[in-house]
Amino acid sequence: MMPAYRSRKVMGGMGAVAFAMHRASGVVIALYGITHVLVMSYALGGDVGFNRLMETFQQPWVLVLEMLLVAVVLFHMLNGVRILLFDIGVGVRHQKALFIGLMTVGAVVLVLTVLDTLPWLQGRELV
Repeated sequence: MMPAYRSRKVMGGMGAVAFAMHRASGVVIALYGITHVLVMSYALGGDVGFNRLMETFQQPWVLVLEMLLVAVVLFHMLNGVRILLFDIGVGVRHQKALFIGLMTVGAVVLVLTVLDTLPWLQGRELV
């Protein structure tokens, strides 16, 4: 069995980057949750406030922010899966390959999501 200090060397600098990005993405998701609750509380102001809020959410720049949020959530989720696998002893010796594989899955899902919402960015209705 490989000593614990050696298992961290497998990914080299990528492990430290993944760790920092996982923490940062967690902070972004938490801040989004707080912001989401605050913004949705404006909808309690009645129909006028809610309709104004929905008009804002239909702006293309909001969709771009939502796609960035999807990217952050995908990264955090898939890196969390990677960490869980390590905790049960799966893939510890292939950390770099597992990271790259999971991030590739995330990139494919993100591209499909963007392609699905691209018509809306171009001003057409989503179906």
